[in-house]
Amino acid sequence: MRDLKGRFIKGNKFPKSEEFRKKVSKTLMGHLISEETKNKISKTLIGRKLTEGHIEKLKAKSWMNNQSGENNRMWKGGISKTVEYKRHMRKENKLKRKQVEGSHTLEEWNQLCKTYQYMCLCCKSTDVKLTEDHIIPISMGGTNDIWNIQPLCGSCNSIKHAKTIDYRERMVI
Repeated sequence: MRDLKGRFIKGNKFPKSEEFRKKVSKTLMGHLISEETKNKISKTLIGRKLTEGHIEKLKAKSWMNNQSGENNRMWKGGISKTVEYKRHMRKENKLKRKQVEGSHTLEEWNQLCKTYQYMCLCCKSTDVKLTEDHIIPISMGGTNDIWNIQPLCGSCNSIKHAKTIDYRERMVI
């Protein structure tokens, strides 16, 4: 807080009455404000009341009403809220940051798994969660295109590590 000369006040040397606050604010502002101006300022700070016609115009123009759900240009068919989709997009974005070439969609991955009957190509088990294994590892210059991906279970993928092994050649469909 400042005194009448604009200096900072330490502690409570002056009483903080309403009269004192008015004097300080008048001094610091440099001019007096009429009651009419104070009312105008308070009305603008509170916000004006909208007429019924104005409210209807805003509702008609509202992009929220027209751009929600399937009408939104970013609509992804309702899959963007699934855990699987979010996991896939996190992987894709991580690889983009690493500047890895190529990409594939979640639909392409699901189609690849369906092609191999949701089976790990290494151990041939079907009751496991499949992971995306890069045939030519990214660390060795491989891409993230769907042709470089094979479905393996987590344990087989970690055993393979950074080797270039194509289990699709051994698989007869």
